[in-house]
Amino acid sequence: MHADGVDMTHFDCEDRITPEGQGAFPMLIFFGLLIAHMFALFGLFPELSPWVIIPASFAGSYLVLVWLNRFLPNGRHEELRVKDLVLSFEAGHWISPKAEHGEGGKASPATS
Repeated sequence: MHADGVDMTHFDCEDRITPEGQGAFPMLIFFGLLIAHMFALFGLFPELSPWVIIPASFAGSYLVLVWLNRFLPNGRHEELRVKDLVLSFEAGHWISPKAEHGEGGKASPATS
C-alpha cells in the first residue's frame, strides 16, 4: 500500500497485530486452581473415585478461570479487516475504525 502512495503513518500495529505465543499467567492460574480444587475435593469427599474428582476439578477450575478472566486486562487486539484496508486504499490514507466510531483512537487525517 505504501508503494501505491497510501499514507499509513496513522496505522498502529500495536492495536492490530497480536504477538506470537500464549501468555503464561492464565495457564499458571488454571493449574493453581486445578491443584486447589483437587486438594479440596479429595479432602471433603475421600470416598469419591478419582474418576469423579479429577474431571470435576478440571470443570471447576475452568469455570473459575472464565469468571476471573473478566477481571484480567484484555490482551486481545482488534481485528485487521480487509474492509478497513480497502477503504484506506481508496481514501489514500489509513482510516481508523476507532476514529470512525468515536472510540478515542488515532484520528485519520482529514481529506481535502
